Amino acid sequence: MPAFSSIVAGTQHLSDPETVEIAPGVSITFRMRPLAPFETIAVLSAARGEAKAQGVDDPDAGEPIYELAREIHTLAFGLVDADSKSDDPKPFFDGGAAQVRGSKLLTNDAIGYLFALWEHWYETVSLQKGELNEIEYNRVMQEVGVGNARPFLRLRQGARWNFTRTTVARLLNLRLSKSDSFSGREATSPSLARSTEAEDLPDPAEATPDPAD
Repeated sequence: MPAFSSIVAGTQHLSDPETVEIAPGVSITFRMRPLAPFETIAVLSAARGEAKAQGVDDPDAGEPIYELAREIHTLAFGLVDADSKSDDPKPFFDGGAAQVRGSKLLTNDAIGYLFALWEHWYETVSLQKGELNEIEYNRVMQEVGVGNARPFLRLRQGARWNFTRTTVARLLNLRLSKSDSFSGREATSPSLARSTEAEDLPDPAEATPDPAD
């Protein structure tokens, strides 16, 4: 097999063109691409630096200034010119993050929507999944059951925890129900029964937030 250095560099997965109305009568058309590791590092570093400059002592996920800066810098990298080719994508925001931040047309809502659109598209092409619906959960469980670890490893850290917790909770419920059917009485461990009631079980379709994000 050839070494990585022999693989053609630069080719990237681009989305189909997207058109979004960012203001009444004003629409933009662009494509989207995943971020490279060095770009992700640049985004997170810039967002943290800008939040600190605004007086936030320890910027992190969930802090409003940090999150807005992260969205702005992600869009500067992740949105490309609609006519871009996959081997040479050109930034849609040719003025970088400063152009996004300084535009009067791009309100907080517009930026938030564009980022959500990019994030949703990225989830569809990412090697790792952040959430599972019931069908996907059952498929992963069947594959893991026959010793195939790859579907499990394709889950993000939070989704792995959600998958494991759901599986364990269902197994506990199954054991309790079998115990009840044989004994003809209620479970002897009320605390365990309460902890595994149906309303407490995680829904595999609801992703657990990924600490790495």
